[in-house]
Amino acid sequence: MGEPVHSPSTPPQERRLGDERTRYGRKSIREQAADVVAGLRSHPVAVGVVVVVFGIAAVLWLLGGKPVTVAELRVGDCLYVPLPATVDVDADRPIGQPADVEQVLMTGGAETASCSSSHGHEVAAIVDLGPPTASGAALTQDALRSYALTLCARAFPGYVGHPMAGSTYQLLAAVPTIDAWSAGQRSGVCLVARADGQWMTPPARDSGE
Repeated sequence: MGEPVHSPSTPPQERRLGDERTRYGRKSIREQAADVVAGLRSHPVAVGVVVVVFGIAAVLWLLGGKPVTVAELRVGDCLYVPLPATVDVDADRPIGQPADVEQVLMTGGAETASCSSSHGHEVAAIVDLGPPTASGAALTQDALRSYALTLCARAFPGYVGHPMAGSTYQLLAAVPTIDAWSAGQRSGVCLVARADGQWMTPPARDSGE
């Protein structure tokens, strides 16, 4: 007698893609990983390019600016303050005018920067803006700014290592709007920037200039 004929589990006319694949086991995770490693070893140049690209991306991410709020600022922070497109930036002062910088900074639009790379401002002190005027006197943002400057002036020599008179740097005070102050935002930020309005690369801190 001949061997019995076994019919396929699925008639040919009813087979679908994948029917035959189910007869064989799938590779384990270890086997799949080994295949990936083998593939990488066979293309060392491509792997090198990928590593370099990811390395550059990582460095740019680490050095890239991160938005920072006033509450997050610390003495010694170096800042880049991106100005809105609607603001005309003076070519002689690329870091921006004090009023524009103040508005961006106090609304959380400034970014931290590496102190060893180009930046526009540094935080010399954070001051508490308690009531700066006599009771009953009108409180204005200019009054807040004037009060903050008197406090910031005390921090300047110790931060820069040089008196304000004759220094390469100037002192700016960024304060909240009156509405924000009334709502409880009572911190002012003492900023140091180059007096000529240019970017700085060496930090102003302890520069003695």
